[in-house]
Amino acid sequence: MEQMAMITVNRNVLVAATLTTWIFILQPLLAQPTASTNSISLQARLSGVPDGTVNLSVRFFDALSGGAQVGTTITLGSVSVQGGIVSVPVSPVEAFIFNGNTRYMEISVNGGTPLIPRTLVTAVPYAMRSLDTRGLRVDDDGHVGIKTTRPMYGSLNIAADSGQAAVEISNSNPDVDPMKLIMDGWHDPSGAIRFALLVPFAHPGGHHGGTSAQVMYWDGEQLSFGSPEGGAPVFNVGIGTRTPQARLDVAGTARVQVLQITGGSDVAEPIAITPTHGVTKARPGMVMVIDRQHDGKLVPCSTAYDKAVAGVLSGANGLKPGMVLSAEGQLHTSGGDDTLPLAMTGRVWVLCDATTTQIRRGDSLTTSATEGHAMAVTDELKRPGAVIGKAMTELCTGRGLVLTLVNLQ
Repeated sequence: MEQMAMITVNRNVLVAATLTTWIFILQPLLAQPTASTNSISLQARLSGVPDGTVNLSVRFFDALSGGAQVGTTITLGSVSVQGGIVSVPVSPVEAFIFNGNTRYMEISVNGGTPLIPRTLVTAVPYAMRSLDTRGLRVDDDGHVGIKTTRPMYGSLNIAADSGQAAVEISNSNPDVDPMKLIMDGWHDPSGAIRFALLVPFAHPGGHHGGTSAQVMYWDGEQLSFGSPEGGAPVFNVGIGTRTPQARLDVAGTARVQVLQITGGSDVAEPIAITPTHGVTKARPGMVMVIDRQHDGKLVPCSTAYDKAVAGVLSGANGLKPGMVLSAEGQLHTSGGDDTLPLAMTGRVWVLCDATTTQIRRGDSLTTSATEGHAMAVTDELKRPGAVIGKAMTELCTGRGLVLTLVNLQ
């Protein structure tokens, strides 16, 4: 016999369908996390079927008739029949079946002809899709896990397969911005944590490639920045500026308790140099005096005991300045090709002339008549205001470099 069935899939949703000899109720078991997931509870009345067991086959289609089957056939064996009633969970139901498109359920008993018409599946079974998060997990405390079922390292825990980036930010239109940013974190065998920045260029796989720059390295005690495998940094860091011109470029005030500089040993200031007939291009190690013809400039010394002595050009013999002071934008502050750092205090190598008097350690040095060169002080009356500093190495004869502790007097 045929009768109108009422199929309940939600307390507020009722769908009518005509079925042969039975009524069934769909009730997905999704309310309790401890219940069987990916299952639909099926209740049906079978007319003319004695108590015992039957075999049921359940299929889902994309149309009321005809159409294509979605997912695999679910076989339920030895389903108990009591007073014509069967009550059984339909499982496992593949979550991808309920992707938002309309679905119809088709049932057959003991391998017989499928019952018609197929039954429209309403809202509640589609909620099974919400449990199939495709790698996303939210626990009871609100922690979110991506590709991990146990988010335990913070509010958001992202896991990645070996060799893959954990977070990738890219522009969908490479013609607008072909650069892709990939942040990749991994543990090395020592237990340290690294975060890397990959700037991609051409890659044969079509995904990313190019140069890798290690952004951060943390071993539990020290935080460092650089490139992979301890190489030199390949990027500049800007604080307060979008165009950093050095490894660390701060537009503003920096405050530290102790500043240790290991790349140089003198304090210098970039100053413009006026060329002379004898010295068309000044070089590191030369002794400089104030240019009396041009404001804010220097010239190589050319007279002995010149009280206009200003200092020594830093950088000779590979000894670089430790600190370079500059007042950019101020009057008489130069930044052109004629500008070199002038050491005003600290240790530098100085061009010296020992042709007439040898230079010993501890000797005071002053300007000489040899352009850009210093010499040992021999006339104490002319000494005041003309001393560059004191020699720390010796030059017995001729011309050469002497390590000097610059201390203008």
